[in-house]
Amino acid sequence: MTSNLIPRMSFKGFTLIEVMIALTIFAVIAVSVGRSASIYIKNAARLELKTQALNIAEYELSQVLIEDQFLPAKTTKRDIEIQEREWVITQKVTILPNPNMQQVDISVSEKGDTFGEDYSIVTISGFIGRN
Repeated sequence: MTSNLIPRMSFKGFTLIEVMIALTIFAVIAVSVGRSASIYIKNAARLELKTQALNIAEYELSQVLIEDQFLPAKTTKRDIEIQEREWVITQKVTILPNPNMQQVDISVSEKGDTFGEDYSIVTISGFIGRN
């Protein structure tokens, strides 16, 4: 009868192996989420850079097209600073086989970019025709 008075000990919980497996799974998930976030942030920054470069290139091309004058066939470069960034704008004018048409290519690159000034972020083209 005294054996009934001794409480039975039962342990409820996780074993050490179960805790280690859970921590390993959590660590793998945390690393993959961290990498995904890092890739997302890099892509967002690059997309912002491309958007700014495209806006600059479109503005420069629109200025050329508004003037509506034939330009000498040559390549020119100039530096500008917009939104606390330094940009290099390259304008290349090409005479086409049709003497009444010109092609104007505007390339925008970031000055001091890791790829260098010769790496254009955006290049757009437009055409000028004689009336």
